[in-house]
Amino acid sequence: MGRARSTAALVAASLSLVLAGAGQPAAASASASTAPSASTAPPAPRPPAASTNPHAPSPPENPAPPPSGQRLSNPTDQLPAARPGQQPRRAGAPAAGGVGPFLSRPYWNPHAVNSVFDHCNPDYRRDGRICEFDGTVANQGNGVDPSFPAGYAITPGGTDYVYYDGHNGWDLALWYEPVLAAAPGTVATAGADPNNGGFGQTITIDHGNGFTTRYAHLSDIWVRPGQAVGRGQQIGVSGNTGNSTGPHLHFGLYITNPWTAIDPWGWSGSAPDPWPSDSGNYWLTGNPENFGPSAPSGAAAAAGVGSAWVSWSPPASSGGSPIASYTVMSSPGRLTVTVGGGATSALVRGLSPGTAYSFNVSASNALSAGPASPTSNSVVPIAPFNGAWDDLGGILTSAPAAASWAPGRQDAFVRGNDNALWHRWWDGGGWSGWESLGGVLTSDPAVVARAAGRLEVFVRGTDGAIWQRSWDGSLWGQWLRHDGMPASSTPAVATWAPDRLDLFVRGGDNTLRHRSWNGQDWGAWESLGGVLGSGPAAVSWGGNRMDVFANAPDGSLTHTWWDGTRWQGWEGGGGILSAAPAVASQGRDRIEVLARGQGGVLYRRRWMVTGWTAWEFVGGRWATAPAASSQQGPLTVDVFETGADQRMKHAVLD
Repeated sequence: MGRARSTAALVAASLSLVLAGAGQPAAASASASTAPSASTAPPAPRPPAASTNPHAPSPPENPAPPPSGQRLSNPTDQLPAARPGQQPRRAGAPAAGGVGPFLSRPYWNPHAVNSVFDHCNPDYRRDGRICEFDGTVANQGNGVDPSFPAGYAITPGGTDYVYYDGHNGWDLALWYEPVLAAAPGTVATAGADPNNGGFGQTITIDHGNGFTTRYAHLSDIWVRPGQAVGRGQQIGVSGNTGNSTGPHLHFGLYITNPWTAIDPWGWSGSAPDPWPSDSGNYWLTGNPENFGPSAPSGAAAAAGVGSAWVSWSPPASSGGSPIASYTVMSSPGRLTVTVGGGATSALVRGLSPGTAYSFNVSASNALSAGPASPTSNSVVPIAPFNGAWDDLGGILTSAPAAASWAPGRQDAFVRGNDNALWHRWWDGGGWSGWESLGGVLTSDPAVVARAAGRLEVFVRGTDGAIWQRSWDGSLWGQWLRHDGMPASSTPAVATWAPDRLDLFVRGGDNTLRHRSWNGQDWGAWESLGGVLGSGPAAVSWGGNRMDVFANAPDGSLTHTWWDGTRWQGWEGGGGILSAAPAVASQGRDRIEVLARGQGGVLYRRRWMVTGWTAWEFVGGRWATAPAASSQQGPLTVDVFETGADQRMKHAVLD
């Protein structure tokens, strides 16, 4: 099967999993020998010897000391030839038949395999062959491991040893680690098995479906006979009791009546299975997996007002059943939020402003909950707006512009007193200093984040044309000129996808003009009509959706939108505006409009899924139009303004 079998390589690949504490290594069970066969193919199937009493202690199996734990058959329990759900009915299968995969990993996380199930002779009698579930045959005639007489090479004269002849289970390299029930059931044996002292302290669980599992060589037992156990419940601790050469877990699967050892991986070789009792692969996911979903990854948090927005990536494994839900837990406070299995983010409310919080995320399926994710970054929730604004300095000769390309990130742009473009940003820990990006501006700037780490800034130059400069995540590009449409206002720009930009200006005839970029080329300018009394503001709250706002000639708010098919007619939004509006979106079907009213006072109006709110008073007295930006996740909007002292001010509204 193309697997490297060199002992040295396997040891190097697995020591960190197997013997972190040195001492005696791990292993499992063997017995008397018979004359070896010279054939390299699995022998013909033969019937097993079996017991007929399913409730008595398991029949004698006479396990003998296995090889040292430094002798490995596979560096991991994730075997490449495993076939999920392979369930051919074979002679010797349970009378009920039709039992599907039902086993999950009886320990946490992948571990090395010391010894495999020998399909040629799984009764501890040596016949000179070891037959693996994938049809690989190790033969005594090919060479014997000098340190262990029941380990044979796959290739003649090679050192690709497999262990061991006659073994009727799987030995996993667990060094005094938790042992878990592989499926729900009832404990049949807990302690010394009177017929099988070589297994040491052992547990058998009858799963009520015609199968029983064994967990042997334990150092500690946590259950008693007759006790019902659940999937993934800890039943003991691996150890070194009985016929054992080092701490490990012997795991076995049996047909309960008649008592017959079988391989939980079944048989995937091209020739017939030498052990006819095998009836398929019984792992829920083809290979052992943790009994619940694995941990989500990439947990990240962004601060909101008395809240935090937490996002994550789904687990690598669902644990054999679809993800049903995710639970986010805060630290400190242990506040929890549970969302559906299709979600990858959640809003955690009720957090104390000024307190640092981090978060863990766990996934659950129909079987159980999985382990928690690595801890997210730490965030400090924002206090509710109380009328106080942060002073970000600078000497502004324009309204600001702002955009966010990730939670915890804000980029603000202004025209300075030298008419150049200036930039300052928040990275989650504090504000940067001001940097100059050059140019000679005759308008306020406009900016949009079209993807993580990607910013597009637009301004009007001294020639009346629109100019663009781009940030690619590491460098600022050169200024690019947009020909064909002299602008009489500050531009506006929005995006609904990484390869989409929509650019708007007020034309010389006071109508709205528009052009778009498809990831490669800019389209021609088009007129969208209307009669504008200010420059436009634009935002997208979802795919193929665009909303544009401006002042009408009478100073009221006016609005048009692209619904995915066509541009709609202009509608009024009321109010008396003294500067162009600013817009932001906190998510699907949510729009925040901010506008300076009479006397320079700031107001807000919101679209909340089904309708518009009334205008709300925010306060202050401002010299310019506002800028608004929403970070991905938190239901907040960052507002930027130019104060009477020409310095940039900032606040967060919920």
